[in-house]
Amino acid sequence: MIKLIKNIIFAWKYKRAVRKANKLSTLFGMKYYVLNMSGELKVVPKQNIRHLVRTRRFRKA
Repeated sequence: MIKLIKNIIFAWKYKRAVRKANKLSTLFGMKYYVLNMSGELKVVPKQNIRHLVRTRRFRKA
């Protein structure tokens, strides 16, 4: 039962983060990703991720 509630909360947070990413994308004309970083969902521009991959701070999957 607790696992079900946690899944529902995660799904709600994920949908909210995707809506935020879509809103920012239309506003600024850039791609945004929703990443799970240290247990939290973060909305990050693709441009920042590319920079972090180039500087080897973020590894490609």
